[in-house]
Amino acid sequence: MAALIDELNESGLSVPAFCEREGLKEHQLYYWRRRCVNRLESSGFTQVTVVTRKASVRMELPGGLEVGLSGLAVDQLAELLMALDRNRRA
Repeated sequence: MAALIDELNESGLSVPAFCEREGLKEHQLYYWRRRCVNRLESSGFTQVTVVTRKASVRMELPGGLEVGLSGLAVDQLAELLMALDRNRRA
């Protein structure tokens, strides 16, 4: 469902227009959007809005280790961040 929320954000459509196009009820979309945001907030990450399809990021990790990545596709960056979160929870 997170992919559908991303599609809504990228579409530029209003929630009612998006729901009509996708055959969804508005309350369903609002529920899943809230659930995705709550899951993101509980993970310790902050929600961001993507303006380009390529991303650059610089992270300072515990112990002073710095990691810099650039030119990643947004989906690659998302996969990396989710993997880091899974490893942090393990």
